[in-house]
Amino acid sequence: MCLTDFLPLFAELAGVEVPEGEAEDEGAGALLGGEPLAQPLRTETVHHSSSGEFAIRQGDWVLIDALDGSDRDNELGWLKAQRGYQYHDQPGDLFNLAADPAQTNNLYAQHPRRVVAMRAALEAVKDR
Repeated sequence: MCLTDFLPLFAELAGVEVPEGEAEDEGAGALLGGEPLAQPLRTETVHHSSSGEFAIRQGDWVLIDALDGSDRDNELGWLKAQRGYQYHDQPGDLFNLAADPAQTNNLYAQHPRRVVAMRAALEAVKDR
């Protein structure tokens, strides 16, 4: 959930009409009102780091589209080491968060079709 999800709700509370196509969706108002959602607000969530790296989450899966080791010299490197992350030579990371919430077991090489599909979804979001 991000701030733009609340734009229709804030506009309604302020008595302002939001032009068609200017707001992500209207699910936040229902969510805050306690109404059950018929489906998830979105099928994926994209994360972006200050260093320009992207990740995409779809359900239990997260694809980190960045070279391994890019953070070895900062605090994230020591944090990865503390939680048992294994460095590798893959061009990215793929984790199943249901099975591996600490993100220690990179499944990038074991699931090439999922990597291709998730990378395509990420590129589509970036293109929008």
